[in-house]
Amino acid sequence: RIYLGVHFPTDVLAGMVIGILSACFGLAVTG
Repeated sequence: RIYLGVHFPTDVLAGMVIGILSACFGLAVTG
């Protein structure tokens, strides 16, 4: 979520968590 062009720390952390989970699921499916 972007407000006045500023990213909220919580959204950044959430994005990181989602990215990590996506990577883990991707590796699990591929491997």
